[in-house]
Amino acid sequence: MLLKTMYRKSSSIVHCLRCSCRKYMSTNSSAVGLSYYSYEKKIADSYEKQPLVILHGMMGSKQNWQSLAKAFGKTGRKVLALDARNHGESTHTEDMNYFLFRDDLLKLMDEQDLEQAVLIGHSMGGKTAMVTALQNAERVSGLIIVDVSPAISPNVNKTPAYLEAMLKVSLSYLDDDSPQLSKIRRQVVNELAEAIQDEPMRHFLASNLTVKDNALTWKCNLDSIINNFNTLASFPKFEDEQYYGDTLFIGGMRSNYIHIDHYPKIKALFPTAEIKMIPDAGHWVHADKPEQFINTVNDFLKESGL
Repeated sequence: MLLKTMYRKSSSIVHCLRCSCRKYMSTNSSAVGLSYYSYEKKIADSYEKQPLVILHGMMGSKQNWQSLAKAFGKTGRKVLALDARNHGESTHTEDMNYFLFRDDLLKLMDEQDLEQAVLIGHSMGGKTAMVTALQNAERVSGLIIVDVSPAISPNVNKTPAYLEAMLKVSLSYLDDDSPQLSKIRRQVVNELAEAIQDEPMRHFLASNLTVKDNALTWKCNLDSIINNFNTLASFPKFEDEQYYGDTLFIGGMRSNYIHIDHYPKIKALFPTAEIKMIPDAGHWVHADKPEQFINTVNDFLKESGL
């Protein structure tokens, strides 16, 4: 615990030394405003806990983490669940990469007066969290990476076909009868079946449908995600950067996103990292085993004094 306390103090010193750099990063003209949910429940006689910022995966949104964010917020910490650019209700842009995601995140943290936060990121969001920790360690008090590695994602051959199938979906379901969005989503799930056999994946993708100005549309910016997919599926190369803060990788044992072959790279970039695999869970480990996931995260935060 003494070493962890010393690390946090040294991080604060580094933060002061780099404040001008941080200001540049977080006010970068390329950074965009992000939509977010905020949860917090004050608990009497509780020590001040580090804020938690949740970063979703590709094609996801802050809504996917609503119940989990509330569960973490009940422990007496501030929790933010955000929409990444080109996802959910956040700004749409042509450009997407992990350095832009980092800039967006730092901008939001500045707007919320968060000097530091624990970052929890799933898949694409996990890569954003890793890049932020490696380049802006003074802003990251702890790191929780959910079912992803600092490597090329194993879905690199499947996902483009999923996205192309979404582009082909008819968005003309709205008529004078104005059917419920839930019914339209069920119809789209059936329409996607020809190209996507995985039913849970079809439901997940269809959750991106919304009605705007009485027209059916996708929440996400499909064109930008498709155009930048190769960048998002990969991971930036880091030569000398390391993050020494408390770090936990949580994977699903039915997933191949955290493979034993990735362990050396994880340890090279994050020397203090623990790796825990949850049985009977896939890539959406937090949805497959929510209770186990919440307990694993809370135990890590408690043991790390975060």
